[in-house]
Amino acid sequence: AARADVAAEFLRQRKAAAEAHDAEEAAAEALWASAHAAQQFETEEDDQEFDLMAAHINRTAQCQEDYWCDEGLSVLHEVDEEDEDEEYDVGSDDLAYLEATQEAEAAATRAQEALEAARLAEEKAKSLRKTCKTGRSPKASQASPVRKALAGEEAKAKEKDDPPVEVLICLDTSFAMHAPETIAHRAVSEWGEEDWDYFGRHLRTRSEPCRLESLGLQALGLLAAASRGLAVEVRLCGADAAPGEAERHCPLDEEKLGRQWKRALRRGADVWRHLVADVERLKERGLRSVVVVTGTELPDESSDDNNDNNNNDINNNNHDNSNNNDNNNDNNDNNDNNNNKLLSFLTLAGLPVHVVTLSLSGASSARELA
Repeated sequence: AARADVAAEFLRQRKAAAEAHDAEEAAAEALWASAHAAQQFETEEDDQEFDLMAAHINRTAQCQEDYWCDEGLSVLHEVDEEDEDEEYDVGSDDLAYLEATQEAEAAATRAQEALEAARLAEEKAKSLRKTCKTGRSPKASQASPVRKALAGEEAKAKEKDDPPVEVLICLDTSFAMHAPETIAHRAVSEWGEEDWDYFGRHLRTRSEPCRLESLGLQALGLLAAASRGLAVEVRLCGADAAPGEAERHCPLDEEKLGRQWKRALRRGADVWRHLVADVERLKERGLRSVVVVTGTELPDESSDDNNDNNNNDINNNNHDNSNNNDNNNDNNDNNDNNNNKLLSFLTLAGLPVHVVTLSLSGASSARELA
């Protein structure tokens, strides 16, 4: 009996929908007729006739709407009266529709329950995460696995962003490293006009080996062998305003780094100052030792501007040689003081700093590294 009532109600609604659909089609036809009439009376001379036609169309549409409303009400009334005397046969299509509707409602209920369970689980996970971060959980023994898992994930993320570095290698890229053997035995600050001209011709022709090619690449090969299995960061040190490029190697790529080192040529290389900054940056990432490869004992030649000006004065005014030499000595003394302060900082940092000086007069320095 319940299914019969539901089926009867469904049939009534379907009949009413059909009647309403017919009413909508009639109204649409009336509106289309109105639009068609509007296109036929576009001139000012037919305004009066257009108004009469529009009024007639509106009255017709209103009459049709009233008729279909009354007709729909009468159909519904007849259906209600027939329900009292007749019984409707419930067909297979109607039963399938009802069963599908019930299954859809049940599925919607289950989906709502699943969403609610997911929301509760997310809130619980957030609460556990917050508790693990603050460490205020009263059940520390129960929360410890979660805390360990979160700590492991954070450690992996930090290692990915800031990978460990065990050895820092600073390579001098100043003029001293590219000096040909003919003038490499003298410091850059002592070069005269002929030396600078010879250095310029050497950069264009590469007619003889330089300090970097004869000793620097050999030292780099020894470093690659000694640091096998370690994470290494290499900086091609630049001047004060430009620290130079830093790249992490694991293992150390000797050939690639050698090509980069040969292409790097800077006026001065402030090795010690950048070394301090790198130690500060890497000391929390497992840094164990530092190696500096340089062409001079104190490779900080960031004050070469003053030295070059002094050299120009020497060439232009030979009678001022003694004054300029005094200025150079003062600059060197200042560099010595600054470098001693920086080396003192590195000593306090507790890290061993190995300085490899590449001197053509004593080529054994490269062999000592082994």
